[in-house]
Amino acid sequence: MSFFGGGTDLKEFYEEHGGAVLSSTFDKYVYVTVRHLPRFFDYKNQLTYSKIERVKEIDEMEHPMVRNAMKLLDMHELIINYDADLPARTGLGTSSSFAVGLLNAFHSLKGKQKDKRTLADEAIYVERVMCEEAGGLQDQIAASYGGLNRIDFNENGYTVKPIEISEKRKEELNGNLMLFFTGFSRFSADIQSDTKKNIGNNTERLLKMKAMVDAAEEILVDEEKDLDDFGRLLHESWMLKRSTGSKVSTGQIDQIYERALKAGALGGKLLGAGGGGFVLLYVPKEEQEAVRKELKELLLCHSDLKKRGQALYTMYLSILRWRKPRMTRALITGITGMVGSHLCDFLLENTDWDVYGVCRWRSPLDNVEHLLDRVNNKDRVFFDYADLNDEMSLITVIKKVRPDYVFHLAAQSYPLTSFSAPIDTLNTNILGTCRLLEAIHLVMEENEGYHPIIHVCASSEVFGRIPADQKPENGINEECRFHPASPYAISKVGTDLLGRYYAEAFGMTVMTTRMFTHTGPRRGDVFHESTFAKQIAMIEAGLIEPIVKVGNLESLRTYADVRDAVRAYYMLVTCDPIPGEYYNIGGSYTCLVKDTLNTLISYSTMKDQIKVVTDPERLRPIDADLQIPDCSKFKAHTGWEPEIPYEKTMKDLLDYWRLRVQKGKFLTR
Repeated sequence: MSFFGGGTDLKEFYEEHGGAVLSSTFDKYVYVTVRHLPRFFDYKNQLTYSKIERVKEIDEMEHPMVRNAMKLLDMHELIINYDADLPARTGLGTSSSFAVGLLNAFHSLKGKQKDKRTLADEAIYVERVMCEEAGGLQDQIAASYGGLNRIDFNENGYTVKPIEISEKRKEELNGNLMLFFTGFSRFSADIQSDTKKNIGNNTERLLKMKAMVDAAEEILVDEEKDLDDFGRLLHESWMLKRSTGSKVSTGQIDQIYERALKAGALGGKLLGAGGGGFVLLYVPKEEQEAVRKELKELLLCHSDLKKRGQALYTMYLSILRWRKPRMTRALITGITGMVGSHLCDFLLENTDWDVYGVCRWRSPLDNVEHLLDRVNNKDRVFFDYADLNDEMSLITVIKKVRPDYVFHLAAQSYPLTSFSAPIDTLNTNILGTCRLLEAIHLVMEENEGYHPIIHVCASSEVFGRIPADQKPENGINEECRFHPASPYAISKVGTDLLGRYYAEAFGMTVMTTRMFTHTGPRRGDVFHESTFAKQIAMIEAGLIEPIVKVGNLESLRTYADVRDAVRAYYMLVTCDPIPGEYYNIGGSYTCLVKDTLNTLISYSTMKDQIKVVTDPERLRPIDADLQIPDCSKFKAHTGWEPEIPYEKTMKDLLDYWRLRVQKGKFLTR
């Protein structure tokens, strides 16, 4: 379902001017089943769609998509069955969804799994090159990636950026969309050929349509904006689109659209290249009954932009050998930690992935207590016991799970602890990371086509003590020199370099992040802002004297909320992941540690009674005292921005400790 930018995804346009599309997938499917044909028949391949083809040679097959896809992947002796929830040639990307689903089924029949980009690229090649069908690239990409996305095009290819909006905003948008079937069908390639011929005359119109993608994205993301402006913008876009070619619209389509506007629709468009198919209308709920009555001769198609109440639907489904499709699997090492538990929450809420957590048998379960019922019921969350110091346990888990995505978060993550346990820190963080990556590499070697996307979490501590006069003007960027200031920081230098090594040496899709200070609920009490909050909560509960013990308060920190951090990690692995890349990620609020302390005290019910005392045991031998990130590289690649204000993060952290103290589930250290 393409909302804005259609036509700018044509190669003839985007290679010179760049292109952009805003589109979404929804809850209608194509179904592809593939199995090998037993050798008892006098034909070699059978294809069932609106007709049945039985042929001895692939070249005898009439269906161009299937014929060329089989040639591309060297497939033979197959029974292929195709069905769909929607008719063909109606502007909703059924042909591209079929291409993606068919290729996915072929790969799966070979025992391989391909990532979304590979499937999109192969579908584009089959349709546009091998079948020589005119058209843009957005449908294949949308069918492969699924969800609400912005797709940008240039001479070097394309990038896909998920549009992150709240569930409430999704519900509101979904509730205002009406989809009508006109009953007319058409070959989009015929219309696209006509559009391509007129690109030179339509450059100005297409540039305006491209700019509307920015405006539409802003309307969706900024909840202060009137969502009805999205509908009005659809109208402006359709007026431009219908003037780009004589075949884009027809007299009947124009009449349907005008009747809808008079009945209360704010805008809309004909989906696809044009000429017929489905009309999408944006109609405020109070006007929908009038529009439904006005267009009563048309079929109203009920569609839903979301899946399982949260994640957006993908457009295709490949069913192999009559088995339930395998869901995408994410493996999180360190799932019981603050970040791991929040990442699990995010994935459960925003995707349809199954989440596998790696933890030690003795790991505390406080941070995942709310997930234990789901774990026990095998409801998309699974725990596997393994240890970074036990290579065989890691190999066993990787072989069992075969994850599509790996988030390596587990570590000895406390800088102060590393001074008293340096060997354990170095062993766990450096050799443990090596053991994990080697386990994945081993399973990849044993399984051709298995190619997971891996996130290795390093740390901003690798930069250590950067003198103020040497700090880059815009903050610490990726190319700043490492100067680790603790055994922990040294271990994270090793972690960082290992991730890049495995990407370069073995072609593994590994990306490394250096996340700057990130905090929020579930933060361990060995970190400064969390121990401040914990002591304040204990003071309020009357458990200790009104004294907050502190270490060095003069370090400069930039804070991000952990919930923003895990969203960044998700975007890292889903927004065009580049093997071997490394990114600095951090928040936008910078202050001294003493300012953070003062902020937390200001939220206390006993703020006028609290005193601050320096505790020598809380001082590090050497401190990373200047931590201001330059995140421009990561933001440019993914579009990520921190969203949760610093004040909310600190209030939520303090409330978290108040609840822990109230329940008595804490150590008084």
